[in-house]
Amino acid sequence: MSTSLKARLTLTVQVALALTLVTFVLLSLGLTHHFLRTQESGQLISEAKRAASHLELEYEEDPNLARAAATMMAEEPAAECRIDIFDAAGALLASSEPASARAGQSLEEALADSERSQRSTPAIGGRATVVASKPVGPRRTALVAIATSLLLTGAALFAIVWVIAGRSVGSSLRPLAELANAAERASIEAARPALHQQTGLTELDQLIGSLDRLLARIEQGREAERRFVAEASHELRTPLTNISGELELLLGAPEPDDPTREALARIADQTATLRDLVEALLLLRRAEEVDLKAEGVCEPVNLGDVVRDLTAQLLRRTPSRTPDVAVKAPDELLVLGEPQLVSIAVRNLMDNALKFSPVGVSVSVEVRREGDFGEVLVEDGGAGITPGEETRVFEPFYRGRRHSSEPGSGLGLAIVERIVRAHAGEVSADGSSLGGARFRLRLPLL
Repeated sequence: MSTSLKARLTLTVQVALALTLVTFVLLSLGLTHHFLRTQESGQLISEAKRAASHLELEYEEDPNLARAAATMMAEEPAAECRIDIFDAAGALLASSEPASARAGQSLEEALADSERSQRSTPAIGGRATVVASKPVGPRRTALVAIATSLLLTGAALFAIVWVIAGRSVGSSLRPLAELANAAERASIEAARPALHQQTGLTELDQLIGSLDRLLARIEQGREAERRFVAEASHELRTPLTNISGELELLLGAPEPDDPTREALARIADQTATLRDLVEALLLLRRAEEVDLKAEGVCEPVNLGDVVRDLTAQLLRRTPSRTPDVAVKAPDELLVLGEPQLVSIAVRNLMDNALKFSPVGVSVSVEVRREGDFGEVLVEDGGAGITPGEETRVFEPFYRGRRHSSEPGSGLGLAIVERIVRAHAGEVSADGSSLGGARFRLRLPLL
């Protein structure tokens, strides 16, 4: 399953943006957390050292450690953190907060409290330990607030850049879409195909230049082929006409004996085949060179009438096939085209169906609307198309393996393909439910 380049690039930009924003949020939170912890740690160390210095002064005046600690706490000004003093055994001597709830708490337990940040320092030569601590809740609350703010800001920024990225990618790829449209127009125009489009983007302009040169070389080859076919066909047409006339005169004369007459008849048949080939080559050239954009060339064509008229013509030629042919067509289904070429394309498909299915085998022709197209569906119960040859049957002079012994020029389907392509339509071949081949011809509706 394929996806558009625009969708892929937009998704890539959006994923990159999302990863960038997530990385930014995580780094911001990590740096903020580190900054707050560092600041908090510095404050606690400073408070612990200040309290230890004060305790040593009180101890110099009163060598009783418990009384000195109590006096220091009484004189200690209110601080942003809690100060605890422990003796050398780790017992709590005094605290800047009521210690009743922590009665019996040891130094080890105080330092292991995960709900508070602590920093400690020894005092009075190791006889006491001063611990400064504060709850971690405010720091966590600050981090949550910062994270929420970053996520909301990031989400808003992501939504804005998401829209901008989609539009920016679409704008950047617009020259590619225009190039694709120009290439599509060049592929169906009868005139010399070329892009001749400048986008202002160096890489794309180089690609367009290369494609123009490639198209020019292809067109030179096609022009040489068309010129050869046209010249050869015109050169052959006159002598073939003369030969046919002379053969008709000889066959009508009373003198030739039976063997001579049979030989002349065979020559006449081969001459007719060669004449049909020349006419097919000329028609193929016309289908390639017709300019459907020229004024007055195209007009509304009713596919229903085309099929009904062709059916009547073909059955007058081969009345024995009348029971075999089933036609289903609406009263009116209009397409815009060159009437004679559209009729030739449909006729070739119907001719093929009758040619490659014997008498008594069904042939179905249906005209219907399919979306924005008018469709002619021709099916038969003949030998069908060998799998893998569905596209090759539209090549000039290609004859499928199942029909290589049948008479014909091998140009009928090639002419159909050229005519349909000139009308910006589609033609395809596959298997039919009748057992043979199914050809689908589609032309844009009027």
